[in-house]
Amino acid sequence: MKVLHNNVLVLPDPAPEKLGALYVPENAQDSTSTLTGTISEVGPGFAGKAREMQGLRKGMRILYSRPSSRPLELDGVEYHMMSAGEILAEVPEGEKDAE
Repeated sequence: MKVLHNNVLVLPDPAPEKLGALYVPENAQDSTSTLTGTISEVGPGFAGKAREMQGLRKGMRILYSRPSSRPLELDGVEYHMMSAGEILAEVPEGEKDAE
């Protein structure tokens, strides 16, 4: 798939089943408002405005808002598509998911 304009395709991290010693029920796993994931593809940006895509790269772990992403399935795998401006932060390597 070729991502167009200022869009980003993200492979979401699996929802945590446990937080500390507590088990997280499935219905609570789906209600998290922010998610982490790994960028799979980055669009080129709009003509003349490629600056908005600067710093985004394939393989980067990010924090994003669930309401801003659109889920889609490719080859049996669920991805989220969003515009680059909807990315909230980069998650540094080795850092656990935001809770």
